[in-house]
Amino acid sequence: MLWCVSQLQYGRIDVETPRKKWDFDPFATFARTIEKCEERGEMIIGENVIELTSEGMFWANTIGAEMAMEYLYDGKGEIMSLEENTAKIPKRIIEE
Repeated sequence: MLWCVSQLQYGRIDVETPRKKWDFDPFATFARTIEKCEERGEMIIGENVIELTSEGMFWANTIGAEMAMEYLYDGKGEIMSLEENTAKIPKRIIEE
């Protein structure tokens, strides 16, 4: 898992390496993070590779944290976004 996260700094995870060396499937382990990143335009998924887009490279540290959370908490952990919480402040002011 750590190897995959460390490869984000290069913008590319070769999926075959962890499969062969450690019998570890990044596609299965990080499915939720990969799906979110793909929707946000941060990742491009190939047959045996996960590549970060320019935007993905900008958010690489955050993506790595998301992957670690997904692995460590079996998909039950989630990073709290400061943007989401602050976006609720103006909504509350308008509603009051």
